[in-house]
Amino acid sequence: MPRKRVKKKDAEGGNFFTIWADLNSFLMILFLLLYTFVMDKVSEIEQQKIYESIRLSLKGTEFQPKIAKEVPDKERQNIVDKVVRYIEDQKLSDFLNVMVEENKVRIVLAQPVLFDTGKAELKESAMELLGDIGKMLAEAKNPIIVEGHTDNMPIHTDKYDSNWDLSFDRAYSVIKYLVKTVGISPVRMNAIGYGEYRPMAPNDTPENMAKNRRIEINILLKEVFVSSKKEE
Repeated sequence: MPRKRVKKKDAEGGNFFTIWADLNSFLMILFLLLYTFVMDKVSEIEQQKIYESIRLSLKGTEFQPKIAKEVPDKERQNIVDKVVRYIEDQKLSDFLNVMVEENKVRIVLAQPVLFDTGKAELKESAMELLGDIGKMLAEAKNPIIVEGHTDNMPIHTDKYDSNWDLSFDRAYSVIKYLVKTVGISPVRMNAIGYGEYRPMAPNDTPENMAKNRRIEINILLKEVFVSSKKEE
């Protein structure tokens, strides 16, 4: 009995459909890759449009850094001498200290002389002290940064749920008094609250924790970048 011969046409047809399926899969993958690439480009274009729109809307009110005027050594020393003399005259060495660094003069005030525990409202007794310090600050025209610092004891009150909030409000209270009462230009002032994150000493003893509860008034001296409105 003769054997049936396999038609080559059928075999070739099977190979054709296999190749066709593989080709379709390849084209689908290629299409997906191209689609992803195009969508990424569209996103970039849309983002660029947004950025350009923002840039145009801010034209005329752009901000660029300016270098603050450097305080001469003689003027710097004059500020320091006045603060030191004031500390000695008022017998405030336990609550007030002054330090000179390369780019700033730091006036450090202990928390008890300014605020009650857990509060950011200035004490009545603190206002005269800040008034005297403010008069000395007014003589220097450079930027001033007021920093608030705390110890690492957690705080949970109706008003504050973190030391960050408390430290900032204390710094702001000092600035507000210096601006409204002493008359220092608000353009020169900045407030920062660091909470417990920049201690002067480890929070391992009551004495060290007391050192960390403080306000720092920093008179910036040189190479300080201050945002200012761009002049047309």
